[in-house]
Amino acid sequence: MILEPNDSRHQRAALLRSDFTVFFRESVRSLTVTASLVPSSRFLATALLRPVDFRSAGVIVELGAGTGVVTSEILRRMQPRATLYAIDINPIFIAHINDRFRDPRLVSMQGDVRHLGAMLREAGVESADAVISSLSLMWMHKNDRSSIMRQVALHLSSQGVLTQYQYLHACRTPKWASALGLPRFRGEEFLRRYNPFLHALELNGLQPAGDNREVVQLAAELGLPVISGGDRHCREPNANVNLTNAKSFTEFVHEVRHDHLSHVLFLPQYREPIPARYIEFIWHAVQTYPNLTGREKWVDRVFYQSDAGALLPISTIWPSGGPTAVRWFLSTIEFLATPHMRATLRLALGRQGEVGA
Repeated sequence: MILEPNDSRHQRAALLRSDFTVFFRESVRSLTVTASLVPSSRFLATALLRPVDFRSAGVIVELGAGTGVVTSEILRRMQPRATLYAIDINPIFIAHINDRFRDPRLVSMQGDVRHLGAMLREAGVESADAVISSLSLMWMHKNDRSSIMRQVALHLSSQGVLTQYQYLHACRTPKWASALGLPRFRGEEFLRRYNPFLHALELNGLQPAGDNREVVQLAAELGLPVISGGDRHCREPNANVNLTNAKSFTEFVHEVRHDHLSHVLFLPQYREPIPARYIEFIWHAVQTYPNLTGREKWVDRVFYQSDAGALLPISTIWPSGGPTAVRWFLSTIEFLATPHMRATLRLALGRQGEVGA
């Protein structure tokens, strides 16, 4: 399907609805492959493609094409005689791409990128000017990651470019980066090096007590005070606050920066299990609010940017509240957010510990 600039908003909405629905359904089936529940945005695609010189790129390889969000942006930028090889392991995604695009420059390929070299050789591709990857590297075994990167390197031209984006989870030891030969960010080393430019370290009300205790210890070693983090989400109470006699924010800043004075109080909300708090956040965000005229339902409060640049509520593509899987998920959240289930989760997960001074 090729949409011309003068196509109606209904046609664009139908395409977006199809992308969302297909991607979400397949992600529920294989989240470790997609690593996301929604397709990439055009903004992410723009950032991903920025390093590529499309004026000279004749052969482009896309890894993890999905429903074609990035594919569409690549085709829009490519030269008339260039060729794009779009690869995905999911046959449903490949079928969707084939239905969506009627472009002779596009060659869609269904297969496992662990066999990238063989796939490219079979397609007659000796080298690529750009490899654009949306692969979920962090979910892969390190041997698979290394193998894929070696095959990419072998098939890049001498001036070729590899561009990759990645969803990074807040893990303490992200080993996937070092498995690719990329240097890991050393947080403590960074803080010690730039200590003269720092004023305080943050105690975050949405982080485990053990992590905050480590921050307290590190702050003491660096001779820095600790301050409370901006942790209040949706309608939940604050989990921690700063106590001060300062009469203005300027006075408070002076206390921290110059006097190294800060008193942090953790409130009862911090003792709640973090998973239970996340459930509460989600429910606060998606529940119906009758007093918000025109924005009662969550699909009326979440917006996307159309191809014409207009901000539209997601209800224009999900008028019934989203695919069945989304509605089931939100029904589960509603059930878990009830007072009875919250008490059950508290017993099952246990309360947070003390942070201490």
